[in-house]
Amino acid sequence: MPDNSTSGMLETFLSTLIDEPTPSLWNMEKSSVSGAIQSGAPCRICHIDKANLHTWLAWQDPPGVRFNTASKSGLFKHDAEKEKNL
Repeated sequence: MPDNSTSGMLETFLSTLIDEPTPSLWNMEKSSVSGAIQSGAPCRICHIDKANLHTWLAWQDPPGVRFNTASKSGLFKHDAEKEKNL
């Protein structure tokens, strides 16, 4: 992780910076990923954070942008407390 103390991967960290006005879309996305796994999607448990973030990015306009593009377009909160402590 970027803070060198929290476990996870880059997607785990970026999900804490999502600038979602209401958590409903993020919660719906997590339910969607869980449902896909229960239906047989071959996603490893250790990659759920990746699946969650990439699914959420697929639901944005435009869909499926890269992390740097999402950051530049304001999809991630740059003033988040976790980012300030890096």
